[in-house]
Amino acid sequence: MRVPKFRAWLKPEQRMIGVYEMTFIDNEVLIISDDMDFYTDDEFKLMQFTGLHDVHGKEVFEGDLIATPFEEDGLFEVHMDTVAGVYTKSTLTGKVQFIEDLDSLEELEGSKAEFAEYIEVKGNIYENQELLGEEE
Repeated sequence: MRVPKFRAWLKPEQRMIGVYEMTFIDNEVLIISDDMDFYTDDEFKLMQFTGLHDVHGKEVFEGDLIATPFEEDGLFEVHMDTVAGVYTKSTLTGKVQFIEDLDSLEELEGSKAEFAEYIEVKGNIYENQELLGEEE
């Protein structure tokens, strides 16, 4: 079983950090960054590692923008759901593709290998909003 891994977008500082530790105190989520600073849940947006890697071996997190061989659909934003698993949604057409909606572990491992062969992380929804093609 894989240990959950997270990163966080710091809203006030407009930067991405690695999450070293997460704790819950009085209905509030607190994180400790890789540089040992503390942040409260109103200061960040948390993103979980999907367990997937791209063609360059880069870890794929929620909120990442990925390119596929199907350029007519534009870039895809990566999402995770406790029921549906990992899925992507086209930033251009709205098309949704499920990645981990599979019947067996063998199918999942095959899907991960195929994903890594064709997909490339181009950025994320926080640091690369220009890739979303939307006006601010």
